[in-house]
Amino acid sequence: MEIITLRNGQNIELVWSFLMMQYLEDYEGGLKKLQKDMRTRQNLLKIQSLFIYATVRANYDEKLGFQEAVRLVDVKDIEKINKFVRENLEAQNDFKKKDQKFIPGKKKKKR
Repeated sequence: MEIITLRNGQNIELVWSFLMMQYLEDYEGGLKKLQKDMRTRQNLLKIQSLFIYATVRANYDEKLGFQEAVRLVDVKDIEKINKFVRENLEAQNDFKKKDQKFIPGKKKKKR
């Protein structure tokens, strides 16, 4: 697990959770649009800010607003957050692909 130190001196451990997914879903257009914009390199500053917010908000005990969460993160920790989110989104997508293979299809009724 990766640990980052916020500007207020507190440490947070970066842990992936469904809360992270919920915050990332808040992106305009949802998670699919977020991943598309990442591939096409559009709205990168907006995406980066969302990654920071989602990571801090999901792993920090106190309730924070968007600007507060972004201000708490030091510039040197942004790369750690990017790596953390990228790896976990890829793992999430791989899991979805594996999981969908085992979903049974509809069976045709015999007449």
